[in-house]
Amino acid sequence: MFDDLPHLKYLTMCMEESMRIYPPAWIIGRKTIHADAISNYKISAGHNILISPYALHRDKRFWPEPEKFIPERFTPEESKNRPKNSYLPFGAGPRMCIGNNFAMMEMQIVLTMILQNLNRN
Repeated sequence: MFDDLPHLKYLTMCMEESMRIYPPAWIIGRKTIHADAISNYKISAGHNILISPYALHRDKRFWPEPEKFIPERFTPEESKNRPKNSYLPFGAGPRMCIGNNFAMMEMQIVLTMILQNLNRN
């Protein structure tokens, strides 16, 4: 069964698109270490900031028709052309969820088992 997981490309694209629309963590908190700026907004060191994958995953600059379920957004070609960190279902950088690979594998296995049972009935 585990050998089959890399071949479940469309299932994985559907999972990614589902997490784009409904990310596992809808908000991520961080504390700034250094002063920085995002666009014209200045952020001082030591401030708490919130990042919303839920809002980011609906940004029309990165996701045309953001409310539509379109798994093809996650083909290798489409993913390669997307700006880094425009998709954060498990966070990013050194504090990315350490269980992300296990969660993806678990979702693939469970969904495959559910779909196989649906097909039998």
